[in-house]
Amino acid sequence: MSATTGAKGVAYSRTQIGWWLLAALGMTAIVTLGLLSGLSVGRARFPPASTRIIPATVLVVLVVTAALLSTLNVRIEGDTLTWRFGPGLVRFSLPLTEIASVAPGRSSLLAGIGIHWVGTGWVYNVSGRNAVEITKRDGRKIWLGTPEPIALAAAIERARAAISPPAANR
Repeated sequence: MSATTGAKGVAYSRTQIGWWLLAALGMTAIVTLGLLSGLSVGRARFPPASTRIIPATVLVVLVVTAALLSTLNVRIEGDTLTWRFGPGLVRFSLPLTEIASVAPGRSSLLAGIGIHWVGTGWVYNVSGRNAVEITKRDGRKIWLGTPEPIALAAAIERARAAISPPAANR
């Protein structure tokens, strides 16, 4: 959901849910739980800890990954663009004054999802290929995944214009 308020308030906020990521992690968790319970089939007692440690560790990693990385919130507040994954332990920010340009678009199929470098810049995405390409003043790029790239690009441009009005014509 997007929101619009005054120049100092929240100019934009949208949370994207990585449904495919959650589905993949959920299916893997189900298989892992099956392995854990299957280890005791045909035995009178639960298997020793040494045979349970790997599936149990995988299960914990899956749950932590789902909790930390399955949503992406992009927000413009005041003079800063921020994006955070999950509850916010993994977060990033960029002053709007460091942005040279923005363009709505689609990331390459090879860019995938997650947080990683892709030759042209950093990708931050949890679902799909829709994104906003942000070119920073130093030439580096950022791809922010969003279900509404046109709206996010427009919100960034409005916020940039509000903090640095264009120079008067001479």
